[in-house]
Amino acid sequence: MTDMRQYQSHFLDDLGEQLQLMEGEILRLEQEGGTAEGVQSLFRAAHTLKGSSATMGYEKMTKITHAMETILDNVRSEVYPITTEMITLLFQCVDRLKVLEAEIALDSRELSDIDDLVGDMMLLDARRAQEMLVHAEKGEGDKTVISESFPLREDEWEMARRQVEGGLSLYRLYIRLSSECLMKSVRLDVIEKQLRDTAPVIWSELLSRWRDIPPPDGQFVRWLIAAADRKEELEREIRTWFDVDSVEAVPCSLDELHSQSQPPVIVRTDIGGRPESSFRLPPSERVKAQSIRVNVDRLETLMNLVGELVIDQTRIRQVEANLQQKYGSDETVKEMSPVFDHLTRVIGELQDSVMKVRMLPIEQLFSRFPRVVRDLANGLGKKVELMLEGNETELDRNLIEEVGDPLIHLIRNALDHGIETPEARRQAGKPEQGILRISAAHEDNQVVLTVKDDGAGIDADKLLAKAIDKNLFSAEEASQKKENEAIQLIFHPGLSTASEISDISGRGVGMDIVRAGIERINGMIEVETFKGRGTCFRIRLPLTLAIITGLMVDIGGRIYILPMSNVVEIIQMEPKALQSVKGVPVVSLRERIIPVVWLHDSLGYPRTGIKRKQIPIVVIGRAEKRLALAVDGLIGYQEVVIKSLGAYVGNIEGISGATILGDGRVALILEIGGIMKMAGGLT
Repeated sequence: MTDMRQYQSHFLDDLGEQLQLMEGEILRLEQEGGTAEGVQSLFRAAHTLKGSSATMGYEKMTKITHAMETILDNVRSEVYPITTEMITLLFQCVDRLKVLEAEIALDSRELSDIDDLVGDMMLLDARRAQEMLVHAEKGEGDKTVISESFPLREDEWEMARRQVEGGLSLYRLYIRLSSECLMKSVRLDVIEKQLRDTAPVIWSELLSRWRDIPPPDGQFVRWLIAAADRKEELEREIRTWFDVDSVEAVPCSLDELHSQSQPPVIVRTDIGGRPESSFRLPPSERVKAQSIRVNVDRLETLMNLVGELVIDQTRIRQVEANLQQKYGSDETVKEMSPVFDHLTRVIGELQDSVMKVRMLPIEQLFSRFPRVVRDLANGLGKKVELMLEGNETELDRNLIEEVGDPLIHLIRNALDHGIETPEARRQAGKPEQGILRISAAHEDNQVVLTVKDDGAGIDADKLLAKAIDKNLFSAEEASQKKENEAIQLIFHPGLSTASEISDISGRGVGMDIVRAGIERINGMIEVETFKGRGTCFRIRLPLTLAIITGLMVDIGGRIYILPMSNVVEIIQMEPKALQSVKGVPVVSLRERIIPVVWLHDSLGYPRTGIKRKQIPIVVIGRAEKRLALAVDGLIGYQEVVIKSLGAYVGNIEGISGATILGDGRVALILEIGGIMKMAGGLT
């Protein structure tokens, strides 16, 4: 027997893709109504998951997708209309499937209960069937309301053809059991046998849809049979059978049966006054696969090897420089120079190619947000239009995973106390529906993510009042704060402008986490707000976490690396040009006072640059904050491969990792957020 565990990773990969597709299609059903392509895509995803989960032996997942498939089959056949209740149930199914997915990934077992959800789906199906019967009994509509497709196999279709050629008629048979029937599955098995003794049975729903789950009260069970032209007599005979509540035999022709057996054909009936129309989906063309799935660990190994090549490239360049200096006129040394150049070019192209392989469209991240916004807006009683831009922007897959949670925090914050309620927006002269715009774009070798709303904006005065209440500073100090400085308090731990604590926000534990998460991946976050008009958060991220461009500086005779993404400006200053404010050395740049710190003090090295005529100063930035770092020397910048310090060393404040230089020495990479904290509350 084949061990299915070897296919587990492939199953989970496909499961994640199908769940993402299903969630997006359900949202489209809710917002745009049921297009043929959308319903068919959703049905196909449920059918695919049903088959793969059954193959893997996951029964609970199979039952949920089977229940979804049943509802969606009736929707695409235009038997059932799309309702809010149906959309909610479909979302609940996707949520439960995600829970099962996590359980399977953790322990290869399904632990969560699904009976409540499957029961709700069956009840919905039963109610719709009952409504259909009422319409049919009242004679509403120009056509028979019960117009469902019968998915016949080729041999069943051939059997139907032979029965018609033999002089029999085809009937779509609908039988409903009495609500007093205690053992539905057993009774249906008996009815199945009685039917086969009465007439040739071509197709039985009992053997497909209700094989594992008995139908709920009021649900019809369908058969396709061949019998003599005696509709009333057939119905009378079946009504005499035990526990049969109602029966209807609907004659059908081969042509009608053929049209209803083709899944691409959607036949719309006039239930609920919906216009009658029909159309056929175009057949899909078989296309050659243009991509393959690769295990993430293999990509990580490849990236590490490329990183080693980049390190060796730097060392080779250093060796070349040494040889040129020592044997500049030697012909052999001159011949080596083009080889070094070619090797550098090849390694650069290889590095670029491998980085592109790791890149994914940010659409993979953005696809989570419509559901989040929908649920939050409904829960808060707000009307929100979500606009996503730049879905095709590519970002390193590791960064996509890391930036997801901070963006969710920003979205929750925008919906909870950014965008106002419809009533408040009306009073402010705004449209009832607020707009939340999330965009991504490449800019100066970075990716810029923007979360912008047209809500009430951030109240700087309210933030200052909260800060005074928490004794962060006095009322006099608060009065000297500029508006942009006050807005930055939104990132202070424990500070929130929410008037009430809710499940979504109000405890002040969101925005500081956002900033910490962004800075952990060498990013920056900026905020811009206009009272009454909205707020914009702008996140700047490097393209990858593996290789960065760094500025090499000399501190106490040792080389440290500053990420160039955080370097704002580099200047040379005379020691006497430094000023002091309240005992803190500062430098004035373009009418802005910036604190100056010597990293030597925090790193335990003696100051040496203070005795020089010119002090190299590197101005670093984080959002609106600026800090000037006095160093002993500027060595230059180069691409560096970030190496983890490992569990043995652990996390060190102000240090994000290490790299290997061209001469083989190890240099530490500084982390800007930690450096600012070490500087003494300058965050």
